[in-house]
Amino acid sequence: MQTLPKLPVSPVTAAVIDDLLVGVAHMTTDAVLLTNAEGRVLWSNAAFERLTGYERSETVGAQPERLLAGTATDRLSTMRLHAALLSGESWRGEVQHYRKDGTEFWHEVTVSDLASSLEASPNYRLCIGRDVTERRTLARRFLELSSVMELSMDGIAVLDERQCIRIANGAFARLHGYATGAELEGRNWRSFYARAQLDVFDRGILQQLALHEQWHGEVTGVRADGSAYPQELTLSLLSGGMALVVRDITERVAYEEALHHLSLSDPLTGLYNRRGFMLLAQPLLTVATRQPGDTLLLYFDLNHFKPINDEFGHHVGDHALVEVAEILRATFRESDLIGRLGGDEFAVLAVNSEDPTGDVVLDRLDKHVAERNARGTRPYVLSIGRGVARCTTDAPQSLEHLLELADAEMLAGKRSR
Repeated sequence: MQTLPKLPVSPVTAAVIDDLLVGVAHMTTDAVLLTNAEGRVLWSNAAFERLTGYERSETVGAQPERLLAGTATDRLSTMRLHAALLSGESWRGEVQHYRKDGTEFWHEVTVSDLASSLEASPNYRLCIGRDVTERRTLARRFLELSSVMELSMDGIAVLDERQCIRIANGAFARLHGYATGAELEGRNWRSFYARAQLDVFDRGILQQLALHEQWHGEVTGVRADGSAYPQELTLSLLSGGMALVVRDITERVAYEEALHHLSLSDPLTGLYNRRGFMLLAQPLLTVATRQPGDTLLLYFDLNHFKPINDEFGHHVGDHALVEVAEILRATFRESDLIGRLGGDEFAVLAVNSEDPTGDVVLDRLDKHVAERNARGTRPYVLSIGRGVARCTTDAPQSLEHLLELADAEMLAGKRSR
């Protein structure tokens, strides 16, 4: 391989180059020192003066490791720095040093032997330093934040500018079916939600977040096994990213649903109580009157309920009511709304029925009652009174009026018998 010939450098050119190198050394933001084989400063640049507060006249001839040492300076690091300056061996480390005014700073120092890279005498060492206090402070705060995050029972994840997880605590990982937060680093946060939930985020939640820099509410998350769970979510915008705080509210939601169910259902029969029936029947009736087909409101009661209670006891009367509920469930469709309005009174709202008079469903009801009575296992005969009210798209009726009509028909039937 052909080598380029060495060009002679004139003394004038060498002086110019020296001036340029000195100028560059003064312009750099890193502190630069030139020391001799005894580890004493021969020259320093302007950045060193700005970093330490020492003027060049104060640094020349001094040993930098002693000039900058203080009460909190690690002695082992000082000894290593001094040994590198004497031996010419390369060394790099971070040392807590002190400025002239006594303020502390963390100093990243690199020592190199100029003879190893330049045609120079092995008597010169180059020291380059920079203030890394802020970096170390941020690193310490990051470790503190990580420790606090790990203590939290809530799942916490911090995202980068690409909306990928930079750090996640153990609780966040466990909530989603993973062992550690490290497994999730680099994953996009959207992977923890199903498509339907992401649509909700995109249609409104993220716009609210952009406006107010924070959003709090309840959403549905997805675990690693694909199972969904309700969560309380807080989103907060950060500089260059976003933070998520997640709390599993499965137990709370189940408890609230249980309370809601108790408030709408009859504890004896498991049917809707009056409040639940009226609450659900009205919107169902409103929709049904706009669709083809008849809507039937059927009213029932247990005949001779008072004599059953008086003669055989309330526990037998309760059992009779449970039987009525079971017969109604067996008679009507799952789409029909069945409720116990109180005492021995029951109601059923059957929408989009193909049985305009209710005769078909009442025949089925009588068949089920007869089957129960044929068993002969109780001291009374089960008998159910009934009344039917009809509503069509041509002649809509209110729920209250339908109940009155069905109740009146039931009473009329009892009187006629």
